Formats: sequence, structure tokens, C-alpha cells
Amino acid sequence: MKDATGLSAWFNRTVPPEIERKRLIHVTMPGMMRVINKTAIKYISVIVLFVGLLIGLRWTWSELFPVSKQPLAVNGVLDLRGRDLEKSPSFSLDGEWQFYPESLVSRQDLRKADHTARYVQVE
Repeated sequence: MKDATGLSAWFNRTVPPEIERKRLIHVTMPGMMRVINKTAIKYISVIVLFVGLLIGLRWTWSELFPVSKQPLAVNGVLDLRGRDLEKSPSFSLDGEWQFYPESLVSRQDLRKADHTARYVQVE
């Protein structure tokens, strides 16, 4: 451990010119860091505004053009009563459907034989 006079001598020593240049660079670096920080704040602000604009446009689009309610299949039946199939847009076949593994079954085959069906959820 150095005494107080040794510490003051250490702080007051002469510094070689190449280290003094580095010291000057370090002195000017905080000012540059402020410029970089201001630039970073500008970039972050632009990005936040852009993402906010995209979210706002998406919200406006969903309010202006709502998605119609899709019919769901229940127990293998898709109820399309009251729908004008000529004028309505396409719809998904989501819901619960009967599934017959490893067989192609028609309505007549269902009446003739006992096929084991299971219900699968389609989303």
C-alpha cells in the first residue's frame, strides 16, 4: 500500500506522449458516445413509430373488414342451413369429424357394416 505522498506523486507523474494521445481520445469519447446515443434514440424512435403504424393499420383493417363467423362441424356434421353457397366466400372445414382409419367408407357402407369410427378435431 502506498502512502499519501506516493499516491500524489503517482497521480502527478509525467505521461509519455502516446499515452497522452490515448488519454485525449478517452476525453473526447464521452462526447462521441452522446452523439451515438442520440443516434440510437432516433433509430429506436423510428422503429417504435413504424411498428406502431403497422399495428394501427392492422387494427383498422380488422375493424373495417371483419371476418365472418365460420361454421364448425360437430359430430361429423357441418350445418350449412341458411347459407347462400353461391354468394358466400369459401369457408374452412374446422370442427369435429368422423374418421375411419385405413378405409374409404361411403354412406351405403356405413349402413351395411359396423365400422369403427373415431372423432378427430380439425383446426
